[in-house]
Amino acid sequence: MARDPSLETRTVLLFHPDPTVGESMRKSLEPVGATVEIVGEIAGLIERATLLTPGVIVARVNDESLEAIALLTSAYQQVRVIGLVQGMDIGTIRKAMRAGVRDLLNDPPDGNVVAESVRALLHLEEPEGTVLRGFLVALIAAKGGVGTTTTALNLTTLLASEGKAALLDADTPGFGTAYAMVATGSASPSTIAALLHQGLPPQTSLLKRTAINHPAGVATFVLWESRRDVEVVTQHIASLLDSLTSTYPYSVVDIGRPVHEAQHHILQRADAVLTLTTLDVCALRNLRWLWDLLGELGVVPRKLLTVLNRSQKGLEISQRDAENALKRKFDIVLPENPELQRISDNGGIAVTERPDLPWSRKLGTLSEIIVARRRELLQAAIR
Repeated sequence: MARDPSLETRTVLLFHPDPTVGESMRKSLEPVGATVEIVGEIAGLIERATLLTPGVIVARVNDESLEAIALLTSAYQQVRVIGLVQGMDIGTIRKAMRAGVRDLLNDPPDGNVVAESVRALLHLEEPEGTVLRGFLVALIAAKGGVGTTTTALNLTTLLASEGKAALLDADTPGFGTAYAMVATGSASPSTIAALLHQGLPPQTSLLKRTAINHPAGVATFVLWESRRDVEVVTQHIASLLDSLTSTYPYSVVDIGRPVHEAQHHILQRADAVLTLTTLDVCALRNLRWLWDLLGELGVVPRKLLTVLNRSQKGLEISQRDAENALKRKFDIVLPENPELQRISDNGGIAVTERPDLPWSRKLGTLSEIIVARRRELLQAAIR
């Protein structure tokens, strides 16, 4: 069976208490092309399903697993479940169907049969009105040059280790730099706006044509290129975000300074908004303006995380002075490091090249906060 490149962004979650059976299924699914992960406990099944948003779950069927499957299928309408049963009695079949199982196979299963069943289910169109989608993170800046793009790229890379992740460059047209940081060739990026100008809908299959895939596992998209793109993007921004969040468990949007309506809509849709600043008088003054804007847009305070970037001693304003003036502590402080600039200038990603840097470790803490927030949000929704 030839490997299907169209399924490389999909995830299959395997649950079986026998690790030998789980590993056997994993090997059988290699030609399918999807990412495969194995869990051996019910708690692990729920935990990983809420983080990964798998396309297919293959699970050993028993009373305990059926309860978990019912919760997941009610929350994730796009997830298809294949049940593995020992003995096809009518009672088990009825319970499995009521729990949302789409197909039943004998346990232990034939590897080729599992692969064909998984492939078929992954190719089904996803239903409309999916209850749960991926987690949307927006980064905004108090002023230019505070490091939103570098932070966004590195953060997306960390989140990609928890599930597929996308980076959307939505900085004001003419100011975006995410493409330059991830592109390996000299060709101009194909923007999402270019698709929209052709009258094409922002569907997942079409969006992938514009993606720049970084070796770190990050799919990067450029929203627009010039001011003439603003109107068409604004018209389609809601469906665009729907497509991104239905495909990627984590979508990180680099906005910079939010001045356009489409950027405001992203902030209103975001599950977490990171406001970045430095210990610069202008940046700190503009930070208050950002908070006022977010309040006007209806972004609730619990979604906000304030990040102090490139903090160092010897500046005119100290971290304590800034916090006292703002009447709010910084949620995360990313320390200054000369090595970070060198890595970024060379097109590298600090969290992969130098995970030992204090900046990388603190960004890892921020990533953990976001993962925990997604976990809480999704697990609350399936209770």
